[in-house]
Amino acid sequence: MFCTKSTTPYNFRAPVGSDFLGSYARQRFLFPRYEINLEKYWADIADDSYVILDESNIGKLNGWQKLSAVGHWDVIRTVVPDRVWENY
Repeated sequence: MFCTKSTTPYNFRAPVGSDFLGSYARQRFLFPRYEINLEKYWADIADDSYVILDESNIGKLNGWQKLSAVGHWDVIRTVVPDRVWENY
């Protein structure tokens, strides 16, 4: 999922070879390959467990992202060797 705080729409350009910096992981995952129609999933939501982000609640997202990133970093650094990080 790609989000932005900007009100200006954005588009992804097709990657070129130099974007990958010789990394297979970048080549595999840099450009989104699949899109889903969220309306299909939101139609059945009857509770408040899912929210649409807007200016009134963006602070929640910022907090969740920080917490998630720190937790992910702590875990991944214990299971992935340094040479993998250095290649990516």
